[in-house]
Amino acid sequence: MTDSEFLAWAMEKGIDADAVLVILESSATPLDSKTVRTDCLYSPDDIYDLCETNRFGVSPQNAGFIFVGCCANGDPIAVDVDADKGSIWYIGHEVMHSTSMRQIAIRVADNLRSAYTSIVTDRDFPVDYYSAKQRYGG
Repeated sequence: MTDSEFLAWAMEKGIDADAVLVILESSATPLDSKTVRTDCLYSPDDIYDLCETNRFGVSPQNAGFIFVGCCANGDPIAVDVDADKGSIWYIGHEVMHSTSMRQIAIRVADNLRSAYTSIVTDRDFPVDYYSAKQRYGG
């Protein structure tokens, strides 16, 4: 998938242009040799595939989310494409199959750019769903 194809698809799904730019600029590739953790964002192809094939056995779109990455322990990072458009949420991978995704989601940032910056630079930013739940409640 080309960058322009991903941009068109993502915007059709409700992901804003700035979030698409963050994904294109920051997502991990097999050639990454960076010392800063960059593997938290999926590649455009992986985001498309997860959304279109429902590989996790849950439908984040039904809850108004698109999975765009994951925490080191496997908790999905989601962008809200519905109620709080553009905001970033962690979803608990242990409970996402048994509980409404919208009910368990923890909001961690206003947008993907600030979330990504915090993930790679802020030692106090929540590293997963559990730490976000501890910090922000829920």
